[in-house]
Amino acid sequence: MSVSSSPFLQLTNADSQIVLGSNSGVKTTISCAAPAAAVTLSIADGGVDQSIALARKERVSTATNVTRAIAVTESNKMQLVSAAAARIFTLPSLATAAGCNFLFLIAVGGANTVTITAPSAIMQGVVSLGAAGAATNVVALNQTSLVFAASQSLGAWAEFHCDGTNYYVRGNSGIAAGFTTA
Repeated sequence: MSVSSSPFLQLTNADSQIVLGSNSGVKTTISCAAPAAAVTLSIADGGVDQSIALARKERVSTATNVTRAIAVTESNKMQLVSAAAARIFTLPSLATAAGCNFLFLIAVGGANTVTITAPSAIMQGVVSLGAAGAATNVVALNQTSLVFAASQSLGAWAEFHCDGTNYYVRGNSGIAAGFTTA
């Protein structure tokens, strides 16, 4: 079923397609199929077909495992972390994580630590601790892990960006000794 058309543009509902025409008669067709796990974008242009699979990203994940390796597919997800039990998260290897971003947020309080571990001493960055006006910083230079302190304030967070060589970290805690590094 054609929704709209002109000599150069045709939009169709049935096939989820956009067809672009040209003066030479060559048509470019852009179609989008949406299976459960991914979106596939297909472009056909004068007999040359290109397909790109785009993974759907979940924006939030509730992290309840005590020890867990973070997958590259979790890039750009916010990990809502419970400190009701001690937790250890291991970031992906540099070879696979270039361009990835990981955000950890304390969403459930508790008297336990939460540790984020890199594959080696490659964490670089600064995290802030303490109440507004009395904040100090912890510098992470060639560190292997960042530890959220026990009894961490809700909303404390740390974000990790990988460039394939290092993990760059930044974060914020509302308590004076909110983070340690090792």
